[in-house]
Amino acid sequence: FGYLCLLILTKWTTNWDTTFILNNNEVVSIPQVYCDDSLSNTPCWTAPYVADPSILPSYGKQIADLPAHMWCMQKGVATAGCAVFKTAAGALIVESNTYGNKSFQSPETYNAATCAASAAGCVLWKQNPPSLLDTLIKMFMEPGSVPVANQILPGQGGLQAFLLLVAFISVPMLLLPKPLILKRRAESKARFSPLGEPGGSPVHHSDEEAGHDDGHGGGGAFD
Repeated sequence: FGYLCLLILTKWTTNWDTTFILNNNEVVSIPQVYCDDSLSNTPCWTAPYVADPSILPSYGKQIADLPAHMWCMQKGVATAGCAVFKTAAGALIVESNTYGNKSFQSPETYNAATCAASAAGCVLWKQNPPSLLDTLIKMFMEPGSVPVANQILPGQGGLQAFLLLVAFISVPMLLLPKPLILKRRAESKARFSPLGEPGGSPVHHSDEEAGHDDGHGGGGAFD
């Protein structure tokens, strides 16, 4: 329950308009600020409603020279801008339009290794808010494995595997101690019970007590 609350809180406090998947390998955050003329403030967004990257001010030629899939405004449809990310090596990666080509979301086609080999193997695409129901179902169906596109928390796969391990360990810990404790208590009570009490030794009456009656005969001889 605590984990579910954490997922809900994280999901509803995350600005999903700024979360992107880089090379199908990691989640990156790109703040909603527009790029300056020299792209010195990356990560950033290109100028809005400019469908042709070649006519962007100053940095338009840099983006136009990138592989064709690195542009989110496909078929001339202008939007509020495309996200721009610069790697540690200084390579520019611009947001792709995954609605037109789902292969961009394939780790086998686009990943960190293909990106390191060539700019054509790099990809950046918009992450959608993951479904909490799917997250909880796959937590049991695919333990320890959370695709990067479905991640809500960093290191979510390892965290879920740990929680499942704790849950499996807790079941016998909850079921076994109680009967063992009750058994020990019963044995201890039987061992130390007073005479005549349940679990104690039976009470033996003396001969004198056995011969006593209520005064109506049978208790002794007459004078």
